[in-house]
Amino acid sequence: MAFKEDLKTKSAYIEDLLKQYMPKEEGYQKTIFEAMNYSLSSGGKRLRPILTLRSEEHTSELQSRIT
Repeated sequence: MAFKEDLKTKSAYIEDLLKQYMPKEEGYQKTIFEAMNYSLSSGGKRLRPILTLRSEEHTSELQSRIT
C-alpha cells in the first residue's frame, strides 16, 4: 500500500476512535469537555498514532517470520 493511502486510511481509523471516546459536551463539566474535544479535533495529532500502528504491524510481521 502506498504511504499516502496508508496515511489516509489510518488517519480515518484514528479519527473514528477519537470520536468514540470523546466526552459529550454537556453537564457541569461542559467547558472543560469543549476544550478537550477542540484540542483533540485539531489536526497534527495523527502522526504518532499512525507510526505506532505501523510499528506494531512491522513487529508482528517480523515475529511471524521468526516463528
